[in-house]
Amino acid sequence: MIGWIEKAFQTKKHDAEPIPASLFAIGKSEKNGVGGIEFDLMPDESHGLDFDISEHPVDNGSTITDHIRLKPRECTVTGMFTCHPIRAYTTDKVIIDDGQEAMYENRALTLYNQLETLSKKMSKVRLVTDMITYPTMLIKSLKTKRDKGSGESITFTMTLREFKGVDINVTKSD
Repeated sequence: MIGWIEKAFQTKKHDAEPIPASLFAIGKSEKNGVGGIEFDLMPDESHGLDFDISEHPVDNGSTITDHIRLKPRECTVTGMFTCHPIRAYTTDKVIIDDGQEAMYENRALTLYNQLETLSKKMSKVRLVTDMITYPTMLIKSLKTKRDKGSGESITFTMTLREFKGVDINVTKSD
C-alpha cells in the first residue's frame, strides 16, 4: 500500500496532500526537549466559538438578557502518527543490532510519547492547523485508541482550550 501511494505522488497525477498541522511548545518546554511535533495526518478538526449570555428572571416570569461574553475558544483535533509518513521519506533508526536481527525505532510511538510528555507538562502550546493558527492554547485532554487495523500507527484525539492570562502590575502611590 505504501509503495502505491508513493508511486501516485511520483507520477504527479494526484494533487492531494496530507493536511498540515503542528503543535509547538511555548517558553520553557522548548528547553526541556520538546519543541515541535508535526502530525503525519489530521483527518478531523473541530473549531468553535461559544458565548455566555446572562439571563435574569423578573417578577412577571419573563427573562431579561443584558450581556454577552465570548468564552475561550476550544479546538478538537484527531491526528495520526505513523512509522512511514507520506510527506517525507525517513529511514528507520536502528535501536539494537545484535548481528542477527535489528530492532527498529517505532516512530509513531516515539512521537506519541513526546505529545504525552508535552501534555503532562501542562504548558502553553501553539497549534497550527490548515484552518486556524492558535497562538496560545492549553491541552485539555489527550486520548488514543488502537484497534486491529491500526498496525504501528497511533491515532489520537486532543482537545485544546485557548489560554488568556493576565499580568499583574503593582503601582505604588506616594
